[in-house]
Amino acid sequence: SVYVNEMSQELNKVCKDVNTMFNISCGVDVDTSGLDLTEAIAMKSDDRQKLVVIGTDGADTLYQKIFGSNAYRAAKQTYPRILVVPIGVEFATIKTIVYAWEYDLSKHQVCSMVSLAEQLGSRLVFLHISAHETQISKDVYNGFTDRFNEEYQQEEKVECKRMVNSDIRAGLELFMKEEQAQMLAISLKNGLLV
Repeated sequence: SVYVNEMSQELNKVCKDVNTMFNISCGVDVDTSGLDLTEAIAMKSDDRQKLVVIGTDGADTLYQKIFGSNAYRAAKQTYPRILVVPIGVEFATIKTIVYAWEYDLSKHQVCSMVSLAEQLGSRLVFLHISAHETQISKDVYNGFTDRFNEEYQQEEKVECKRMVNSDIRAGLELFMKEEQAQMLAISLKNGLLV
C-alpha cells in the first residue's frame, strides 16, 4: 500500500503537468482491488472521460499470447477510447496518425479521429489493406473513398490510402515505417484502440 500511495502521488504530479502544459483535464485512478482491468474501467468510467491511457509491457505469459494482453482485452471490451502506451515510450510530437480502416464510415469514429488529429496538429491517414490486388477491391476502395471525400473533404490533413498485402500485420508495420507514422489507431467493435 505504501507503493500504491507513492505511485498515485507520482501520477498525480504527471496529471498536474499535463493539465498545465496542454490545458487537458487529467485524473488518476489507481486500483488494487483485484478487479479485472476491463471490469475496473467499466466500473469507474463516465461520460466525461474522452480517453483512458493504459501502460503495457505486452503479452508476457502464454495466456496473454493466446488471448491478448490485459491492455488489449480492455481496449477491445470497454467503451471509452483507449490509448495503449508500450513500456519505455517517451513523449514525442505525433506528426502522422494511421487509422487502420475497414471502410467503416461511422461518424463517431471518423469525427473522433479527425478531432484527435486536429488537436495534435497531425496528418491523418485512413489506411485500408487489401489482401489481393483485384479489380473489385480497387472498385470498392474507390467507392468508399469517394463517399468519404464527399463527407470529409474540408479536412486538408486527412487522406485515404490503400495498400495490398496478404499479411495485414506486416502491411501495417511496413506502412508505418514508410510513412514515418508515430501513432496507429485500430477500429474495434466497441471503440478505438490507439
